[in-house]
Amino acid sequence: MDSLEQHHNTNLFAHLRNTTSTPPPSSSNIITAWADQLPTPPQAQIRSATSKPLVAISANRQRPPPDHNPKASAANKSLKRRARSPLRQDQPSKRTAVVSPEDTQTQRRSARLASLRAKMSAPNHSNQRGRATIYPTLDSTQEEEMEVASTAHPMATRARTGAMRGPPSTPNRPIVGSFNNHPIPPLPPTTPSGRSGSPGKSRPKSQSPSKDRPRSPSKTDTTSSSKDIIKKEQLAQMSPSTTFNRIGEVKDESVPKAVTHLWNKYMKSALYQDEVVPDELKAQLEEKFNTPMKTKGPISKYSYATKLYKVTEMPGVLETVGDVVEQASVQRDISHEPSWVSDIVTPIMTRLRKLESSVSSNGRGIEATNISSVLIAPPELCPTSLVDDFKDANKKVDYMLALNLTDKETRVLMTAPKRYRVAGGASINHTQHWTAFKAMFSYTEVKVDARDPLIQLAVWICAEFEKRSLEGYGLDLPIPAIATYGDHWKFWIAYMVKTPAKDQKLGEKPYSVQFLGPVGMGSTENAMGVFKIMHVLKAIVRWGLEVYEPQFMKHVFARYK
Repeated sequence: MDSLEQHHNTNLFAHLRNTTSTPPPSSSNIITAWADQLPTPPQAQIRSATSKPLVAISANRQRPPPDHNPKASAANKSLKRRARSPLRQDQPSKRTAVVSPEDTQTQRRSARLASLRAKMSAPNHSNQRGRATIYPTLDSTQEEEMEVASTAHPMATRARTGAMRGPPSTPNRPIVGSFNNHPIPPLPPTTPSGRSGSPGKSRPKSQSPSKDRPRSPSKTDTTSSSKDIIKKEQLAQMSPSTTFNRIGEVKDESVPKAVTHLWNKYMKSALYQDEVVPDELKAQLEEKFNTPMKTKGPISKYSYATKLYKVTEMPGVLETVGDVVEQASVQRDISHEPSWVSDIVTPIMTRLRKLESSVSSNGRGIEATNISSVLIAPPELCPTSLVDDFKDANKKVDYMLALNLTDKETRVLMTAPKRYRVAGGASINHTQHWTAFKAMFSYTEVKVDARDPLIQLAVWICAEFEKRSLEGYGLDLPIPAIATYGDHWKFWIAYMVKTPAKDQKLGEKPYSVQFLGPVGMGSTENAMGVFKIMHVLKAIVRWGLEVYEPQFMKHVFARYK
């Protein structure tokens, strides 16, 4: 009997090697029955003609039919084998969907995605390299199936890098996985607004992290209950105290002599003078502003005067006046402060700087510069609040007029052998950086809305007086200030008044700041008003060159020379 079985085995193996096509059905059944009873011979690795991965095929079995799917068969056998054996608690099921060749592309991707999500439900196991994996160790057939699924759907890439969201039926499913051996926490539930937190509830304002986060100390920040100053009358509760008085309401004996000199010699005549239009430009003005001026009223014949400007300056002055009136008519409806400053105020200041009257007899000129980005520095110079109702103020202004110091004079101030008394860096004024060595003598603040420009002017000027007091500069000189309310320009004089020791209160400065005014300087609504503004600005420049310059060279520059 043994020799007979050996004879049948030899004939069977020879038949399998020489057969190139599928045998008839009857022969197939007989061969399959005999092959099941025979011992399993060694497996041969056969490479397919399409360069697919190597597939193990038993040498004692026939070739599979063309419609045979070995991957699906292996997956089904794997499922049956796991169904017969009980699963361990630490080895969850690795269920794999069966994919048939007749399925469409969409169905195959859905099946692979379902298989991938089933394997993702297993606990995390990281390999030795720390690469994030979300499935347990698989055999060679299952690894091949995972490789096919990863190349078929882009979501598998995310699974390999750590974690992936659950199926659509569980939108808030916790994330499974890790990265570099660090567990990834589950995502918090989302609210309808897209923010983290309880669904349907918004975070109360009191729990806002911006309120609880520690903030760096600043001169503009005090307690949360403090508020900004919105009225100029509130400046009386600051230190130094600031008050505003109208001209004529203050007794002459209480006003410093330097203020009286500025008003009587320079400003009074310029502010109340109507002859501000060059007579040499009469014909051109009537031709240029004939139509617009009819609604505003013609230029009065009493407004013309001679020798107001040099002959060479008149074309430029006429061009500036025309541009300002035109731009004001356009910007008036926009009410945007930076645009108003650049299109209306800047042309006036630029033309003022170029006038020959803006140069002193010794050849010194002036600077008219936009300083809207400059803050008071150091902040200790700012006025402080005497009560808890208001914040300590730190404000800016838009324009300044200053002496044009030479490079040699600026270097002397920058490399002064004597130290400046105020901490925070060398400076001759209450600013730092590029304005630290500017000899400023007048300031302008612009507003095109309902806000009061005097608040910013007052805070800025109080800081300058504090700088003068700490450095030991002269305190007698006043400061001409200009507040613009849209088209209308107003003139003020700011000066310091010492407070007697018996009248000083606890925490107050030994002086107060007072403003005297206002007086109308003109308006940008028409050409007549622009000429009036130019005329008053010329008077301020003349005071700066004739009065402020000698005092500055005596009390400030001489200390560091």
